Amino acid sequence: MRHISALFSIGLILSIVLVACGGEETPPPPTRTPLPQPTATPRSTPLPEVELPVILGSPDKPINLLFVIASPSSGQVDAQDTLQTQLNDQLGEALAVEVGILATPREALDALCKGEAALMWVDVFTYVAAERACGASPLLGVRQTQRVGANGIGFDFVYDRRVLGNAATPEMLANRKICRIEGDESPVNWVYPSLALRAAGVDPVTGLQGVIEVADAQSLVKAIFDEECVAGAIPNDQLDTLVRRLQQANPPVQINLQATALQVVVMQEGNESWLEIPHSVLIASPDFILPASFRDLVVEAIQELVETEEDDALKELVPYAQLVERTSADYADFRAWLEAARWGMDN
Repeated sequence: MRHISALFSIGLILSIVLVACGGEETPPPPTRTPLPQPTATPRSTPLPEVELPVILGSPDKPINLLFVIASPSSGQVDAQDTLQTQLNDQLGEALAVEVGILATPREALDALCKGEAALMWVDVFTYVAAERACGASPLLGVRQTQRVGANGIGFDFVYDRRVLGNAATPEMLANRKICRIEGDESPVNWVYPSLALRAAGVDPVTGLQGVIEVADAQSLVKAIFDEECVAGAIPNDQLDTLVRRLQQANPPVQINLQATALQVVVMQEGNESWLEIPHSVLIASPDFILPASFRDLVVEAIQELVETEEDDALKELVPYAQLVERTSADYADFRAWLEAARWGMDN
C-alpha cells in the first residue's frame, strides 16, 4: 500500500512540474530557403550565310562589250579573246570587261533594254531603236574613210528623166515600177530607198506598181534607160562612172551625158542629196544601269588601243578607218528621217 502511494506521489509531482514549466507543442520543422538556380545561358542559333553582293565591274560581274556579227569567222572569234585581254590589261583593277558576240540586232536590243550593263557596237537602226526603248546613248561612231563627212553610206535615187521630168520627187514613184539589185545585202539595195519612199508617203509594199530585180548597179541604170522601170537606188556619186561603163560595154549603151539631154539623172530632195546613213555606232546602257564613269573607262581604253595602233583585233570585229566621239545630237537628222518614214525595228 505504501508502495502504491509513493508511485502516485511521484506521478503527481511530475505532472505539477510539467504544468509549471508550461509544456510546449512540438515546433514545426525549419523552413528551407531554396537555393538560387543558375540562369541558363542562351545559346545562339547559327545564322545562314549571307552572300555578299557582286560588285558591277568586278571579275565576277564584268562589263560586257558586245558586237553584232551573224556568222563570226575564226579570225573574229580569236579577235574577241585578244581584245578582251587587251582591254583588261589596259583597265587593270579598275574594271573588268568581257567581250562577246551576238547574232542579231534584236538580241542586242533585248539585252540592252532588259537591264544588261553593256556597251555594244550596233548599226544605226538598232541604236535609234534602243534610244527609243530604253534611253541608250551613243559614244563612238565609225568613219570608214579619212574624208571629212564620210560617216555613213550614201545612196542616190536615179530615175528616167524622159518620164518624170527635171525635178522628180519620191512621191512621183507611186504606182510605178522601180528596180532594185537582186541579192544585194547592202542597205542601199532596198532598206534606204524604201525608207525614203515611206517618208514621202509611198508604201514600198503596196504603193508601187512593181519591183524589178536586176543583177547590179550598172544593170539598174541600163534597166532605167531601157524603160523597164522608172527609178532605183545606187551608191551615191556613182552614176557618171556607171554610165561610162555602159558606153564602153559591148554592145555599147548610148546614154547621153550632156546636161541638156540626160536620160537617167539623180533625184534630189530640194537642192541636197539624200542623207548619209551612219556607220556602226558604240552605244551604252542608260546611266542607271551602267554608270557613266564605267562606260568612260571602257571608251578610254578603246581609244588608247587606237592611238597606240594596237587595234587590229578591234578592227577585225568592227571595221573602221577612224573612230570619232558621238552624241545623240549627231544623229538628229537621221532620227527625224526615220520618224518621217514611221520606221520601227519590226517594219
